[in-house]
Amino acid sequence: MKKILLSLCFIPLFLSAADFNQGFSGNISLGFGIRDIKSNLSPLADRDYINSINENPHSSTDASMLLGFELYYGGLIDNDRLFLKNYNGRDISGISLGYERAYLEKFTSSFAFVSSLREKAYANPYLIKQNREETDVSKFGIKLGTSYEIDALQNINLSYLFAKNKIDKELIPYNSLKREGYFHQIELKYNYSFFNAGINYDYNDADGKAQSFSRYGVSAGINHPFMQDYILSPEIAFNKIEAKKTNVLYNKKASGNEIKFNLKVVKNNFLDNKNLYSYATYILKKENNDINFYDETYQIFLAGIGYRF
Repeated sequence: MKKILLSLCFIPLFLSAADFNQGFSGNISLGFGIRDIKSNLSPLADRDYINSINENPHSSTDASMLLGFELYYGGLIDNDRLFLKNYNGRDISGISLGYERAYLEKFTSSFAFVSSLREKAYANPYLIKQNREETDVSKFGIKLGTSYEIDALQNINLSYLFAKNKIDKELIPYNSLKREGYFHQIELKYNYSFFNAGINYDYNDADGKAQSFSRYGVSAGINHPFMQDYILSPEIAFNKIEAKKTNVLYNKKASGNEIKFNLKVVKNNFLDNKNLYSYATYILKKENNDINFYDETYQIFLAGIGYRF
């Protein structure tokens, strides 16, 4: 039986400050949603007990409350700002604290500390016929970014993330499956008017080499105004995952592919107030792995209102 729980999650907002305003600016949002997670690895799927390491992933549905924020303080030197905001990357979901500055007319660069929030994992996800213990996971690192404005309609963004993955209690008995380590992520993105496209390369350098992998992919999306005050934003991303070494439990590599689809609708001037907006979004993330135990599907529907200042 699926169980409905109330939880708190953090996501990045759909609108961000476009200019380096003096003083404080930003936006905050509050809303509600439902998530369905199908996984053998995530405690969010509510499957502490498994009978076999060949079991199909278990599905669980939760009700969620969401809190989102982007806070800026500009004008410390010139065309610059500090920021504190949600961060939602390929491996880290949490917060980002950093500094950004525009220079040489067409360049903007940023430096940020990023960190996960309240993330959990199983101390030994392969433990069978007894309850698997949950443990804390900390992911934290730095992110560097640079953008170049080609003209009024086009810009290019390049970013690099270096972070550490720390497991509070690692009880996996096989050294080749240890999950702690470091990961690197590089992404190049091109924006033209309401269209964007990107490519990325990631490398997870885990202590256990069967947990180490390369991931490379592409993404594309649009931000299309329609009707009055509405913005439609579909985006799709595809990644290929290649494991470095063979998993000793399955005698094969944990390679596969990952697809992610987002569909967002934003209504500006909500209730005829220029500072208010409402939104609804659907997120689908699915990993198909050569080892079925690692297959995962995340589905999230969120709706709420926000205030821009």
